[in-house]
Amino acid sequence: MENRLGLPEWLVEAVDKTRGEYNSGESDYSITSLLQPAMVQELKRLHNPPEDVTDQLQAFIGTSCHNQIEWALKGNPRYIVEERLYHTFHIPEAPGDKKDFIVSSQLDLYDKQEKALWDHKASKLYSFIGDGKKEHEQQLAYQCYLLKKAGYEVNSVQISGFGLDWAKTQVGLKADYPKSLFCHTPYPQWADEDVEEFIKSRILDMEYAKLGQIR
Repeated sequence: MENRLGLPEWLVEAVDKTRGEYNSGESDYSITSLLQPAMVQELKRLHNPPEDVTDQLQAFIGTSCHNQIEWALKGNPRYIVEERLYHTFHIPEAPGDKKDFIVSSQLDLYDKQEKALWDHKASKLYSFIGDGKKEHEQQLAYQCYLLKKAGYEVNSVQISGFGLDWAKTQVGLKADYPKSLFCHTPYPQWADEDVEEFIKSRILDMEYAKLGQIR
């Protein structure tokens, strides 16, 4: 990891170690990877361009937030916290010999009492205001699908957003400006067949990208 701006070595080491802890488990794809542009991701895999520590700071803050919530709630039986779930998709039309693909996602928090799925994000406020972000909706749609496959009911899906650029002085100046740094952004649930169609389509995009082709 590069450090072009000369940030403190302790920060570089902490960010690098935190990044290295990520593990998508025994899966072919994580939902996070499937949401990235297929050809861009394949080019990164092939050429492995160097990353600077500044490119990872927001993710580092987000991971720190996840870790603290997990530490606080892990022992409470009301919640499922930071648990990775898996599902296998059979795609006969996939190029090559491989036809079965395991896709995983790590649930940030499921409230068994409220039957509510939460995904934590630390980002700028625009990600949480209005209709939110399409990739957030897609990620939550798959996590909801996984929960239902595991036998859980889901009444609501939402982002628990932490607005990194929130300012108390801006409250009341704009109609949609959040009253606190924490933003609750609900999303609609998808029908199972829509989730399956979306995931299979993204897998095909990724598999063709490995062959240097755009589907």
